[in-house]
Amino acid sequence: MNLPLSINSIVILLLAGIATVTDLRARRIPNWLVAAGITVALPIQFASNGALPGLGAWSAGAAVGLALFLPGYWLRMMGAGDVKLMMAIGALLGPLDMLRFSLFTYAFGGVCALLALLWRRQLRAGFNNIRLMLTTALVSRQHSDAKQLFAASVATTGSIPYAVPIAITAVYLLLLNP
Repeated sequence: MNLPLSINSIVILLLAGIATVTDLRARRIPNWLVAAGITVALPIQFASNGALPGLGAWSAGAAVGLALFLPGYWLRMMGAGDVKLMMAIGALLGPLDMLRFSLFTYAFGGVCALLALLWRRQLRAGFNNIRLMLTTALVSRQHSDAKQLFAASVATTGSIPYAVPIAITAVYLLLLNP
């Protein structure tokens, strides 16, 4: 991304910051925040790229955010608000920068999850959940009890507010400009 701090960066940092505060407090990312991000992204893309290319970057970036994070929601790795937030960030970044942002978010999310498991002393249970998650993804269409087994095991290790790794990614990529 190696850009000077642009309006896109400022909006993403604001979105990620507000989402982190609400996710830490209430374990939710409000729809109004995501709607504001997606709405503001369109005129920013128009101003940056022109009408038709801006619309393309806006929609393709949102689609990349959805495509890369919806499976995480399906596998119960994150909530719907996290997926919608990534769509808004994708609408601001466009598809190529969103791909990079997503990869870093997943990496930071994995580190945060690992640290949370170590802090809670539940590393073994966490790796068991990963095994169950993959098994559930493969067999859930054939066996409804697999989803219930996985849901019960996830509750034993807890979860992390995923807005935190999203915000860490925003600060890392947009402020530190690696």
